[in-house]
Amino acid sequence: MADLTRSKRKMSRFEPCNPDYEADVRRRFLDSPVCRFFDFEVAEVLPGAVTLALPCKPEFGHRPGYFQGTIIGAIADYAGSFACYTLIPADWQRLTLDYTLKFLNPAHGERLIARGRVLSAARTISVAAAEMFVLRDGVEQLCATALVTTRHTAPRE
Repeated sequence: MADLTRSKRKMSRFEPCNPDYEADVRRRFLDSPVCRFFDFEVAEVLPGAVTLALPCKPEFGHRPGYFQGTIIGAIADYAGSFACYTLIPADWQRLTLDYTLKFLNPAHGERLIARGRVLSAARTISVAAAEMFVLRDGVEQLCATALVTTRHTAPRE
């Protein structure tokens, strides 16, 4: 099976505010009803980067072995927005303001892999890119790309 994590890549230029960012992101993922519903897998969490994976199931496509666009959009949103989550304080929330998704190739394969990475991080607004790959016969093919904008909010008193 292909290495989903890409841990050998250049380390992130971002420094997390939360020293326990990885555990916090993984916990929030498990707490998310959407993530549980789709059964997204967290493959890697780094400062400013998150990799997710999803095995192909018949209910995720319009034809066997294909991922439908809505599923690709959902995992793109989560990969990008959770990449931003790695850089905000522990008690803050993040909300997706916008995402733009471009389909590049058919998503035909056994697994969908989404790699989100922060492009610009600020106190209240961040922008991330997400690239979605489909794994087929051990080979990854880029199938979509997205830009995700998030807003970060401090806890309410």
